[in-house]
Amino acid sequence: MAPNFNNEIKNRIVLLHEQGLNISEISRELNIPRKALRRWITRHGAEGRVVQRPRPGRPLLLGDQRQLVVDFQKCGFQRASQYAVDLNVSVETIRRTLLNKGFPNRQ
Repeated sequence: MAPNFNNEIKNRIVLLHEQGLNISEISRELNIPRKALRRWITRHGAEGRVVQRPRPGRPLLLGDQRQLVVDFQKCGFQRASQYAVDLNVSVETIRRTLLNKGFPNRQ
């Protein structure tokens, strides 16, 4: 899997390249693989930006998972089945999402 960089690092990569550093020098300075640097520099040259592209695939059933966590904390940890009914998703989706967000699985 490719490294995931925030936009600040990507912009720094492009800035260093525009200042005249080559990919090997930038790689040594930032400790980032040359292949990743080349990808971001090439993308900046072609598109004029370095922001993350949308990822392919099916969208999440729970688009805003943060809201689920906030509601879960606020409402005193009610049953997952109640959330499933309210959000029109399966109980397993609710349990999996909460487990991934750090809440223990209670049955």
